[in-house]
Order: sequence, then C-alpha cells, then structure tokens
Amino acid sequence: MMLSLFILIFFLLLLIFSISKWKVHPFIALLLTALALTLSLGMGGEKSVQVLLEGFSGTLRGIAIIIISGAFIR
Repeated sequence: MMLSLFILIFFLLLLIFSISKWKVHPFIALLLTALALTLSLGMGGEKSVQVLLEGFSGTLRGIAIIIISGAFIR
C-alpha cells in the first residue's frame, strides 16, 4: 500500500516536471504518465489501455455538451 502511494507521488512529480521543465504538451504528458503509472502498478498492457479509455470516455461524456456548444458559437 505504501509502495503504491510512493509510486503515485513519483509519477505526479514526473508529470509536473515533464510539463514545466521539458515543455511536453500536457495531454501527451498526462497520457504517457497515466500509462506508465498503470504499468508500474502491475495492471498489464491490456488492462492499462482499458482503464485509460474508460477514464477519457467518462471525461469526454461530461464535457461533450460544452465542446459542441462552443463549436456552434464559432
């Protein structure tokens, strides 16, 4: 349990560092960090991709109306 917490903190710091110091695009940095985190926690390749897709689809579902409304305004 504590090891998982330290791994999470490490990857959060890596995410912040990659965006601020290495100037990696935030979406790419988030995607790669999330994939590396799931793999390091032992989820495996297929499960990692499944978890990432579920997370992104849930987020997109929540903001889809805002995005579509913004496209109509333009």
